[in-house]
Amino acid sequence: MPLRLKQVQSFPYFIMKSKINSNIKFITILFVIFVSAAEIDICVPSFPQIQNEFGLSPFKTEALLGANLLFHCIAALFAGTFGDKYGKKRMINTGFVIFISGSLLCFFAPGYNSLISGRILQGIGISASLVLAPIMILDLYEKEKQQKMMSMLNGFVTLAICLAPIIGSYATLLFNWRANFLLLTLLGLVAFGMFHIFITSDKNINSNAKLSIRDYTIVFKSKEAVLYIFGLAICIGAYYTFVGMSSIIYIDSFGVSLKNFGVYQGLLTFTFGIVSIFSGSIIHKIGKKTSFMISLGLMVVFLLLCLFAIVFNIQNPNYITAIILVLSVGVVIPCNVMYVLGLDSIAGASGKISGLLTTGKWLFTIVGIQTASYFYTHDFRSTGLLIFVMEFATLVILLVLLNRNKKFHQEVYYDTIGE
Repeated sequence: MPLRLKQVQSFPYFIMKSKINSNIKFITILFVIFVSAAEIDICVPSFPQIQNEFGLSPFKTEALLGANLLFHCIAALFAGTFGDKYGKKRMINTGFVIFISGSLLCFFAPGYNSLISGRILQGIGISASLVLAPIMILDLYEKEKQQKMMSMLNGFVTLAICLAPIIGSYATLLFNWRANFLLLTLLGLVAFGMFHIFITSDKNINSNAKLSIRDYTIVFKSKEAVLYIFGLAICIGAYYTFVGMSSIIYIDSFGVSLKNFGVYQGLLTFTFGIVSIFSGSIIHKIGKKTSFMISLGLMVVFLLLCLFAIVFNIQNPNYITAIILVLSVGVVIPCNVMYVLGLDSIAGASGKISGLLTTGKWLFTIVGIQTASYFYTHDFRSTGLLIFVMEFATLVILLVLLNRNKKFHQEVYYDTIGE
């Protein structure tokens, strides 16, 4: 009898312990993603200070972001294969060692060459975590929880990238531009420790996995997968183009102080992050179809307002912030839908698709930022025109998917109110 009682009592304890372990793993993955995503643009607000210290042109200054993203893209193409061959945990841990080394190099950088070298190492280092961590959610959790967790994950990526410039603004304001890289070093060490302790090693490792670009041909042969990849990459690339150029536009063109720039970024962060994280609850309340149609409507409104700003050369930071807010709210749900369906569009190819999604969005970001900085004329027009073209292309892709892709159509139109 006592033995049976002990067994009965131990069962709920086992369930509770399992749930706690599951939550710790998810929190760890979220933190790893947060640090990896924040790395990308935490130093953007300090670009004017770096530019003045080293006597750089706008193009060379923006290259600190472009080079970081370029090498991140290259590494991301191989991260999926390395994860399959050597294990996702091992590759993410290795990536953090490279990332921490790059952060320290940036912190101690005596000149531009060492600074951009450190940024390249940072970009290579974070590629493993940004490509492989989302796939680990597919491995660790049942299908019913995956979409909700993916939405939260995307929300935290967005929150990190939007929150990072605010942190960078105040770190630069209180100390100097080097403080951003010291902070990244410390965050990288914490993320490395948490991931090493709380995430178990992969059980399924494919030692026969080959490192070949040809393996990606299966993805490019699928029109469905290509549309998802390009739609998501162009949409996110447009927003990050603005994030990358925002410090120069606001501070140089609009005369906004570094402190007030943090306030503008904070408004964007709060709105974008909240909508992203709670997008699942929003869809549950008003339904998938209504949510998606409202999102498309907001994208159209943004295009009209952005065109007005370009034609009449609007130099008002409040107006520009307002139209970017409209964009940031409008793209959240379409991006979440494309991300989840894209990873699942080809059986057994989620790693390759994740790598291409990561590479694609940063390639469009690089092209957007470097093009906008090259044609920069101390106003919003070059950046605005690029964002307009990219978001218009995204809208076209969404309409094509809606009309020609049955799976996408069903996902959008299948209502979940009251479920």
